[in-house]
Order: sequence, then structure tokens, then C-alpha cells
Amino acid sequence: MAAMGPIAEFQTGSAAGYFESKTVATTNVPAGQTAYVQVRVWDQATGATYELAQAYGGKYGASPIFQVETGGAGSPPSRPALLTGLQSFSLNQGVAASLQTSVITAGQKLLDGSQEWIVKAPSGFRYAIQCSSNLVDWVAVTIVLPVNGTATFANPPDAPCNYFRVLLLP
Repeated sequence: MAAMGPIAEFQTGSAAGYFESKTVATTNVPAGQTAYVQVRVWDQATGATYELAQAYGGKYGASPIFQVETGGAGSPPSRPALLTGLQSFSLNQGVAASLQTSVITAGQKLLDGSQEWIVKAPSGFRYAIQCSSNLVDWVAVTIVLPVNGTATFANPPDAPCNYFRVLLLP
């Protein structure tokens, strides 16, 4: 799944709960072919993206994935698809369960004597790694971006770090 098109804000008043229809160009599905789509909604006051709203405990929701036939095929071009497969869905609030746990484990000792550390955390986010010798004073070590849920970093053998923590970055 990839985000497509501009953000469409919900209407207010008697149209509350609805958003205006917009034509969205699909860059990865040819005209007249089947596209698999999902509508995602979130409270922009909590985060600029769906993922940030999830991470910061805001309101968010997503429709089930459904199929539409893209427009623009033939001559004259076919009309854009309607979201006829869109089903009703609910909003959630709070930090998404998939974002609640990040784990750091020791990896291997590297040739230069430094320790490799493995971070297990949801992909698609940036995380600051910090270390401390006393659990009070924290120092930035690096920023990681997990791929397939995993990232690694190393700290030098002379680093005074006994404790590490992972912080989700905006």
C-alpha cells in the first residue's frame, strides 16, 4: 500500500462524517486495471500522518481493503472509479498495539571491540537511540530507521553506556 493523492478533510455540519470526492491518479496501476485501495482517516491535530496519529495516541481508522477499476482506459477515456466497495469502519484511539513495544538486544561483538545492538521496532518510523550510565542523564547515540522491523547500531568499547532506550521520533 502507498499513499495516493492529497489529504481530504471531513466535512462538518449536516455532512459530518463524509469527505468530498476527489479524483486520485494511481501511479502504479495502469488505466482500466484493478486497484486495491483502503481509506485511512486520522485526527490531524495529533499527527500529520496516519502513522503519527497512531504513534501519538490520536484517533485513527482504516477501511477494509477493497477493489476498484481505475479509470482512464479506452477512447474516450473511462470515468474514474467510484468507491462502491467502501465499507463503514470505526475510529480507534490510543497508541496502536503494534507501536507499543520496541526491544533492544545485544548482537555480536565487532572486530573493533564495539558492541552491536539490535533494535526490533515497527518499520516506517524513525527512532532515537539514547544511552545512560545512571538512568537519569541520557545521551543521543544515533537515529535508526528499521527495515522489516529491525535496525542495528554499535557503541564504541569506551562508551560509558550501561542502559539504552528507544524513542519514537515525529
